[in-house]
Amino acid sequence: MSGVEEIIDLILSHASNLSRDDVLLMIKSKVQELGGLIDEEAAALLIAKELGVPIPKTEVVLRTAPLRIADLVPGLKGVNIVARVVKVYRSEGDKPPLRVLLADSTGVIWLSVWSRKCADVNLLPGDIVAVEGASTRKVRERVVLNLYEEGELKKINRSVDLPSLDEICKLFKLNTPLKLIIGYMVRDLNGNYCLYCKSASGKDVKVIVDEALASNLNEGDVFLLQDYTVLANTEELLTVRAKMNTRLVKIGSTSPPEIKLTCQPPSSLGKGEEVSVYGQVVAVVPFSKAGGAVYVTDGESYARIVAFSDETLLSLHEVSLKGSGIEIYGVRRGGDFLKITSGSWARPRDITIPRSTPRSFLRGPPGDVEVVAVLLSVKLRSKLVGDKVLLGLRARVDDGTGQAVIVTNKTEIISSLFEMGINELIDYAKEGSLEGLAEQIAKYMLVGREVEVKGRLLKGSLLAVDHLSKPL
Repeated sequence: MSGVEEIIDLILSHASNLSRDDVLLMIKSKVQELGGLIDEEAAALLIAKELGVPIPKTEVVLRTAPLRIADLVPGLKGVNIVARVVKVYRSEGDKPPLRVLLADSTGVIWLSVWSRKCADVNLLPGDIVAVEGASTRKVRERVVLNLYEEGELKKINRSVDLPSLDEICKLFKLNTPLKLIIGYMVRDLNGNYCLYCKSASGKDVKVIVDEALASNLNEGDVFLLQDYTVLANTEELLTVRAKMNTRLVKIGSTSPPEIKLTCQPPSSLGKGEEVSVYGQVVAVVPFSKAGGAVYVTDGESYARIVAFSDETLLSLHEVSLKGSGIEIYGVRRGGDFLKITSGSWARPRDITIPRSTPRSFLRGPPGDVEVVAVLLSVKLRSKLVGDKVLLGLRARVDDGTGQAVIVTNKTEIISSLFEMGINELIDYAKEGSLEGLAEQIAKYMLVGREVEVKGRLLKGSLLAVDHLSKPL
């Protein structure tokens, strides 16, 4: 409803002897009487005043507030201003119960609302408000507005000459609050939650939040997300992460939208900053310090995915045991490898890689091989995570036609190569002496010896082994 219509309705509610046509004629006459120097809305206000109709203070502010945000300086009192809400924060204790970031075409300013009656006004980003009777002061070299008990804060439910919320955020380089619908929720490998959502524009958005923010959310919930960090933005997916001051406001619920989760094999990975990959797990190999690497293949190429904590590495290992393969979502590029970060999660996937008749030499394209090769180096890593022991072998072999790197954490292969029982390996690992013992065995009994190797050679000369014999 326009401002003129609102004032006409107000006049009619107090002057029952007048019709709408009567009031419209009076407005037209007032505009003509003043030589067209005022518009119809101002004329309507004058008619209302002449008839003794009480005009709400908010209407007066809308018509008479000449101040723009850029005009505000410290030390002003009785400030009346109309602006658009950009951000809303609520707090308890000694802080103001409500803080609002306001904006118009000239600038942005923080409003601290100390009045409880004003703080109870339900505000969302994008709302238009009239602030009445505020004061200004300087805080950390910035002008801020304060609203106390004598002031007023009211929402304006009609069109006002202000930029849209999107225009304001672009103008002042702010993150636009997002209106989202949750389609799918999943816990990531670091204990956070990934909310896969649809935005108002139809784009898929992944929001990474902690357990506290996710605790009251369900698939199908509609919410506003205010203040976040953009991690990646592609045509398919915008990935954002909650910050310390992120505010998530639930505003409704509906049917969960369909979210398309895209996952690619290593040989077809795109070049985006964030990717998702699936394949068979060649090995989960721990580092000497925290974390380790997961090697995933589609039979042609492989992806090396680094986890920086032992708990995350163990989680990936446990997921890999639930199926013949794995899907890992939301991994980020780190040079020649991928890395698990906040928002990365995994689930099992059954994958079959066609096998072929093995050839008897390493040199050549990816394919199955069965060769006799010399061990050039052997390293065994062990990691105790809780009561679980992870073993990982990395070795380099040469058959005279080419070299390959072997990675595996198959205990039967490691046990056979080092001629130690599985329980014996685990006991040494728990004692913390396995790596030192394995280094001595490798140096004096393995390096330089020939072994029989059977497996799948991949691009990059990584060999996913099915069999590795004792030294011949």
